[in-house]
Amino acid sequence: MCAFVSLGAGVGGSRRGLPSVSARRPSRVRTVTRSVAETSSTGSIKKFLEAGGSLPDLMNKLVKDGVIPQQYAMIIGEWYESYSKAVEQSKLVTEPADQITLRYFATLLELCMNQMQAPYEFDLFHQSVREPFDFYQFGLDFAKPVINFEDSIVEGRENIAKIEAYLEKGENVIILSNHQSEGEPHAIDSVLRQVLDNTLGEKLIFMAGDRVREDLLAVPFTLGRNIVTVYSKKHMDDVPELKVEKQSHNKKTIQEVGKLFREGGKVLWLAPSGGRDRRSKETSEVEVSKFDPDAIETIRFVAARSGKPTHFFPMALATYRLLPPPETVDVVMGEKRVVAHVPVNLWFGEELDMASLAPADADKQEQREMRANAVMETVKEGYSTIGGYDQ
Repeated sequence: MCAFVSLGAGVGGSRRGLPSVSARRPSRVRTVTRSVAETSSTGSIKKFLEAGGSLPDLMNKLVKDGVIPQQYAMIIGEWYESYSKAVEQSKLVTEPADQITLRYFATLLELCMNQMQAPYEFDLFHQSVREPFDFYQFGLDFAKPVINFEDSIVEGRENIAKIEAYLEKGENVIILSNHQSEGEPHAIDSVLRQVLDNTLGEKLIFMAGDRVREDLLAVPFTLGRNIVTVYSKKHMDDVPELKVEKQSHNKKTIQEVGKLFREGGKVLWLAPSGGRDRRSKETSEVEVSKFDPDAIETIRFVAARSGKPTHFFPMALATYRLLPPPETVDVVMGEKRVVAHVPVNLWFGEELDMASLAPADADKQEQREMRANAVMETVKEGYSTIGGYDQ
């Protein structure tokens, strides 16, 4: 669904491979005056499937007609099969797994086709699209059947309450977290709702990478979340001729975050690692990726200039098995998607005193590194508490 990255200096990245919905260029900011979701339950894809056509037949037709690349058809096919198997294990569904899977994927394909015909251009701060089509609810509905809520863990509930209290007072909160699965925005929201009857997930603004608005299969889910996007510095030089434009986009995004913080009452989630955690070849464990000092310092600087009190909280996620990332950090757009019915474990740590994480007599670079390492170690402790290393 989404790939979240760091804010660090020089963030950027476009990927070669499958075509993106934005011609692989930074999205231009504009006010959208038309519906971006002119879709309905009577769409052509749903009609084809409801008339007895199968998903493989539909994929073959779309490839043959040149509507989608063969690789996308393969990705969707594998995703469809794994999703159906995951839904079969859910205790929440009341209808056959194949019917649920067919319905959700028919809607997803309609939305993707819509996006191909009229690509959505994201504002610097994209707010969840709820009408005329409710992308937010679609994302929750899509995620819910593949999460094992019975065995999911939410630790640090008292800290969730503190976060909400700060927001109520018009103060800002920044959540520094590890990141493992593309499906986390909807998974976090779903678990908080189902386990705690809590709506904090709906309020989160996610700092996201360019893939979430350029990967055709990710966009329908991205449209349902509150996001600001940056280009990851891991991919800044993938397309050299776009580097300056991407850096300009990142600068504008940081300025937009500053505006949001000045308004107050905002909660921003970001992964200072700049990408998803992966399984270590040495330990065979899913390790928390190293936090980037520049990512944390950039957001600290923006928060400090907002004129509003800002509070930092650590968060740990164990979501790897829900929708594992590729084994390597790929440049190519269009990654494999295989889901499983698993618990989603969350840990919210105590508020961080950022100023005390590094000695005042250390030089600035040492202070940055010490703060980043201290936050990362705190997240690792929480990660261990919720069984992250047992995935």
